Amino acid sequence: MDFQGASYGVDIMGINNYINDLNTAILTNVSSTIRDCSEVEAAVKAGWVGQSADQFLLNLNKAADQMCDTLKELQKTFEAEIKGIKDQMMDFDDALVEEE
Repeated sequence: MDFQGASYGVDIMGINNYINDLNTAILTNVSSTIRDCSEVEAAVKAGWVGQSADQFLLNLNKAADQMCDTLKELQKTFEAEIKGIKDQMMDFDDALVEEE
């Protein structure tokens, strides 16, 4: 049996990199895409005028902000869950090699 390439334990750096990659994707890609209402705004301005059009655009941007806020909360919850799993795995690993 070859133990040279074997590994055990928790890849803390891998977990941290995963969390950082997730945060980057959410904060840069997803949030900016949600907030980019330029095409809808252009279409509204091209064919709709008046207070109702202005209110629609205001509501659209407010909804985008709310979606981004919800996404941030979900991201925080997911990150906490991943860190909790990491902690459980570390505790499990520590229990495997505990001295009696």
